[in-house]
Amino acid sequence: MNKQMALAYQDFISSLKNYRLWLYFGWSDIKLRYKGSVLGPFWITLSTSIFVVAIGIVYSHLLNEPLAIYIPYLTGGLLVWNYISAVLIDSSEMFHNSKNFISHIRLPYLIFLYRVIWRNVIIFFHNFLVYFLVLFYFDTPINWNFLFFVPGFILLTFNLTFVGLLVGLIGTRFRDIPPVINSVIQIIFFITPIAWMSKTLNVNSFFIKFNPVIYFLDIVRSPLLGQVPQLSSWEICIAISLFLIITVAPIFAINRTRIPFWL
Repeated sequence: MNKQMALAYQDFISSLKNYRLWLYFGWSDIKLRYKGSVLGPFWITLSTSIFVVAIGIVYSHLLNEPLAIYIPYLTGGLLVWNYISAVLIDSSEMFHNSKNFISHIRLPYLIFLYRVIWRNVIIFFHNFLVYFLVLFYFDTPINWNFLFFVPGFILLTFNLTFVGLLVGLIGTRFRDIPPVINSVIQIIFFITPIAWMSKTLNVNSFFIKFNPVIYFLDIVRSPLLGQVPQLSSWEICIAISLFLIITVAPIFAINRTRIPFWL
């Protein structure tokens, strides 16, 4: 086990040292996706903008919330949720999508995870244009609480790295898992306060207390709305981080050499 952990740690270090490789892969993925397109990556921003306007107008009336409050709330939630869901969905097939590399070139396995994370970080900040457009339209000032966004986003990405690794291993071993992940992602979207507000439910509701996504939403979305995230959200997110380190690292160490045989 100690030898397996040492090799897994070596994989981690080698992947970081080869940062130019996964930075290149991630950027190339986006260029290939929009190759030949007139608007290119701006399709991502445009589709997010259309969704925010369409859902924002309808739901603000349904929830009886002013547009100036609801649309920034929805925009912040969608930015974070799109990032989380894209990383999880892409991670479930990351080793299969890199089958040719894994079969022919000896590379650290975590390079393919960092590729997925980096690609979606680019898309996340690309979508930030929508956030600034919403702030400008509703004349919403940015205050110093925005600075909480930086540690919140780093902590979220750190956790997504471990969850993405776990999902990637399971998705490689069991080929029925990627479609299941897609279905689960849709369910989580509807039970998480992204398009609706948590104040519409009792704070002691099961869906509020035992949904970890809510706490990560709070540490990233609240600063975008000029609010300070709750201390309890930080505590729970850090506790989840420790739990993921303790559980996912040994799972990766034991199974990393089996990845080529699962493909």
